[in-house]
Amino acid sequence: MLICKDGCGTHNPDTASVCQGCQRNLRSALRLYNPGDRVRDYRIGQIIGWGGFGAVYKAEDTRTPGSRFALKESLDPSGMTSFQGEFTVLQQHPHPHLPKYEAMFVEQGNGYLVMEFIPGQSLEELSAKAGGPLEETQVLGFALQLCEVLDYLHRQNPPILHRDLKPANVRLTPSGLIKLVDFGLFKQGTDKVISSRLGLSPAYAPVEQHPLNPGHTDQRSDIYSLGATLYQLLTGTLPETSFDRIAATSDPLVPPERLNPRLSRHVAAAITKALNLAMQDRYQDIASLRLALLGQAPVQPAAAAPIVRVPQVPVVGPTVRVPQAPKLPAWVPEMVAVPAGSFLMGSTDQQIAAVISQGMDADWVKNEKPQHRLTLPDYWIGKTPVTNAQFRPFVKGDGYRNRAYWTTVGWQWREAGKLVKPGYWNDKQWNGADYPVVGVSWFEAVAYCRWLSAQTGIAFHLPNEAEWEKAARGSDGCIYPWGNFWDTGRCNSEAAGLKRTMPVGTYPTGASPYGTLDMAGNVWEWCATQWGKDYPYRIKDEWQAAYLEADQTRVLRGGSWNKSAYVRGAYRFYNYPRDRFSNKGLRVASHSLVPGSGS
Repeated sequence: MLICKDGCGTHNPDTASVCQGCQRNLRSALRLYNPGDRVRDYRIGQIIGWGGFGAVYKAEDTRTPGSRFALKESLDPSGMTSFQGEFTVLQQHPHPHLPKYEAMFVEQGNGYLVMEFIPGQSLEELSAKAGGPLEETQVLGFALQLCEVLDYLHRQNPPILHRDLKPANVRLTPSGLIKLVDFGLFKQGTDKVISSRLGLSPAYAPVEQHPLNPGHTDQRSDIYSLGATLYQLLTGTLPETSFDRIAATSDPLVPPERLNPRLSRHVAAAITKALNLAMQDRYQDIASLRLALLGQAPVQPAAAAPIVRVPQVPVVGPTVRVPQAPKLPAWVPEMVAVPAGSFLMGSTDQQIAAVISQGMDADWVKNEKPQHRLTLPDYWIGKTPVTNAQFRPFVKGDGYRNRAYWTTVGWQWREAGKLVKPGYWNDKQWNGADYPVVGVSWFEAVAYCRWLSAQTGIAFHLPNEAEWEKAARGSDGCIYPWGNFWDTGRCNSEAAGLKRTMPVGTYPTGASPYGTLDMAGNVWEWCATQWGKDYPYRIKDEWQAAYLEADQTRVLRGGSWNKSAYVRGAYRFYNYPRDRFSNKGLRVASHSLVPGSGS
């Protein structure tokens, strides 16, 4: 097809000579692929977006029917240098908030990147639909995820700088997960460079990125862009460009709290500091900005921008009164941090032999082999399984009525059964407020996580199998959360003789090294992971829509009240996603820093 670049952007047939929209000559039109065309092994589905230097298509790898990828095309020969660098560097850095890079190739003089297709919408689209400021809690959820991925990139050696952070380059998936995309202007290291690709978004770019006078850029350049992004999302207004600001006699930037008086003072002050024109007056790293957004550090505007007057944090005696982090509702599960690093997953031959000698079925325990070391980024996980009290707002709200939270098969299953609550919701034996919710299928567990993400603006998910096991065992592969020796009094299992669930946290001495409770016994807990032969475990994004849509058996972990042999941290089990039993519940996880979680 031919895209008219002379003002209207109309899509015209390949044979057109005059634009059907503006009637202008199409001699300089942008020629793009039509749906159904093939580029090597990739069949074009639709155009996602386009610009003067190329386009992005949704495409299918014909070798894998039903697959979905984003095919990024560069029509500019000089863009190949950027493509090569982007692919080479970012393919080495898998991260939940970054797209996966699959392949790169050249075809008929044009360059192509094959990347993960990310469903959902950009924050630019979300803001445009809102027609004004977004809710602070929602934007903080986005901001904390962006802080996490920027902190990861900036801590690489050499640091990786995005240099084009803006709402259009941040995608929000249906599950609430943020993905940072379009690394066409990225840079490794902090030396002064001139990008091989010309491009700039003036409202979000710091003054040191001005193409007429490019200067030193480092982590603080991304901090400025993140500040500008949050300014736009929370005020509904583009900030004045850094170029206009520095040229003016007095800074014309309107303080964000004037445009949105509902903003928390510490959030407004954090954005203002991030938007300082002078690099030395911004936050020096992403971690400092994240703490300021949470109200966990004193924030004062820099003297370099006197036109921006944010009230100082009042001083009482010798100490500074620090604003508290925003408190989430009590029905949001309390979370604990699991730091980044490696851990031992699975069981050794000696451990396997020991449990077989005690009567365990050898066909099952072989699924724990081989023991292997796996490295995970930092994440948060529920301190306990989700309780009935925490699940109740999902039931009383739109959890069972809103199709958006459910997978396709899950919604069909719910509709067929006319389900409006968990399986044991009205049974007094199981429905105590502090007891783990049971009778929840995997479909319901996924819908709950998506609902919770929508209510809080924080991306929650079911833990994958590796996240669950590390949180349960620690880094050194202990057999049980508390150590390597069995102790009946540390968990609710068959040996306790209770034959039912108990309130979460009943066994505090059974805590894992990270402080999680009830990871041995009480209830089995659903994981996002599909049951199969992919072991040793390999890290992959198990919360992407395509992976969740598969109607396939799913992993359960932790054992329950009705069998002692299953409560080992490495034991692997599964059920069909529609199964609902009195010994199965769930625990949530998140890649975002969860502020002030309730208990």
